[in-house]
Amino acid sequence: MSDIHETADNLRDSWLRGNIFTVNTDLFLSNIFPLENDGHNVNSLLDTLCSDGHYNRAQQQWTNLLPTPENIDDLLAPFASVCNAIRDSCMAMIKDDVHCARMPCHWYARSGRDSKRPRIFGALDSPSQRIMDDIDRRRSTIEVLEQEAHHSPSENPEPDEKTRLLDVWWQRVQCPIEMITENDERSFSDAVGTLCRYMRRIFNRQLNRQFVIGLLVCGADVTVWLCDKSGLLGTSIPFNVHKSPETLVRVVAADVTTQACAVRVGHYNANDTRQSQHPGLYMGPCHTQRRLCLAIPYSLGD
Repeated sequence: MSDIHETADNLRDSWLRGNIFTVNTDLFLSNIFPLENDGHNVNSLLDTLCSDGHYNRAQQQWTNLLPTPENIDDLLAPFASVCNAIRDSCMAMIKDDVHCARMPCHWYARSGRDSKRPRIFGALDSPSQRIMDDIDRRRSTIEVLEQEAHHSPSENPEPDEKTRLLDVWWQRVQCPIEMITENDERSFSDAVGTLCRYMRRIFNRQLNRQFVIGLLVCGADVTVWLCDKSGLLGTSIPFNVHKSPETLVRVVAADVTTQACAVRVGHYNANDTRQSQHPGLYMGPCHTQRRLCLAIPYSLGD
């Protein structure tokens, strides 16, 4: 059984059972990414992206993205490039706004088949790429040592330095992304499980993290997922990045500024008061959005 399938199977019997929900996409986005209140104008951002050649309105397509990608390698770097273009346009728009705090989030795509870490993600700027390269280089060294030692169970060739690098790497990840090209129910279910595993790893490494937002990209269709200690909440209907470019702009731009994040944390803080009134009861952003948006239970399968 593959690592992905094992992950999905484990999740069915874990804390997520009965705690995965989907909600109306428009309601979810308006509550979690209220960019209208951040001094942003999604249409202006999209106009800038069009004038810079990143999006073609006539063809309804992002220039660097294939309309129907056949494999993941056709998605990784182009999708990260689009996200960074949105990020740069957003940063240029808000550079003179002293009231709009910035989160230095950059989007990275990495090569390799390691399923323990997302191959594409949003992370804090600067050392993320260097740390990632160091980890991959040490991973290759470890594999050589293991082959020379004939997989001896009595020795652990993994250096402490790699473990420290991994901890630092996970501490900088802001938004994990899982990508698949298949649209069948099983593949989607497994991808949800994999994305959730990344989110839980972020919680384990970022002890003060209250919630994590991740993206599931299925070809050209995207669903947005919010995870906290109370469970996992996702959008019920995916949006197509080519036909709904403004939605992608909205989601990515929200990760650049902390004001949108503050709105999301505000939901958490409001519920945190109730938690103190009801010891043992956790009410985070997922609980709030389930209540506000009429959430529907989602099952990872039988």
